Order: sequence, then C-alpha cells, then structure tokens
Amino acid sequence: MLINREKAIAAVKAIEVPVGGFEDKIDAWLKAIDISAAALAALPVSDGWQPIETAPRDGTEFLAYGCYIYPNDDELTEYMAIAWYSYTKDYPWEDADGRHPGEFFCHWRPLPAPPTIE
Repeated sequence: MLINREKAIAAVKAIEVPVGGFEDKIDAWLKAIDISAAALAALPVSDGWQPIETAPRDGTEFLAYGCYIYPNDDELTEYMAIAWYSYTKDYPWEDADGRHPGEFFCHWRPLPAPPTIE
C-alpha cells in the first residue's frame, strides 16, 4: 500500500472547519488540501513511486497518484490517472479530466513500456 490511511485521515480530521460563510468553507477546504499533502509527503514511498516534485516537466506522460479528504468527510478519496505537466503555474498537472493544482497529486511513477507485438 502506498500510504497510511489512518495517518492521513487523522491529520485532516485535526482541522477545525468553520461554520461560517462560503469563503470560510473554501479556506477550510484549501487548508485540508495543504495538510493532506504535507501528511502524505511525509509518508514513505515504495514500489517505484516518487514524490510529485520530481515528475517530468517536459510533457512526458506518467502515472500520477493523489488523495485528499474534503472537510467534514471521514473517507479518503484516492485518485490515479495518466497525467503530464501542463506548463501553467497554478494548475501544473493535466490529465483526461482537465488541469489540477500543484497539490492535487502527491506521487508519480513512469508508465511501463508498451507490450511488444510479434
């Protein structure tokens, strides 16, 4: 397994989510992303996964992994996709679903070579 779910969930549950207006909820969500990313970055990586900061930035496709917890959720949401660098500052990662902020993915690994056809 790539991450320790209990540690990631405990880190995000430690966030105090305000009950105020829309802006407070957006701030809480952004804080949850930051804390999730920090907790996940501190976990050991195995099986060829590397920190997203080391992903190629030349348009090469790679397998990307990210997870996050929305405020007030108890479940960790995991996301894996073939992604690439999109050459934009605020949304550097892109996949078939669109562009994502820098904290969206936490790890990456190279795609395997395609099968040989004889």
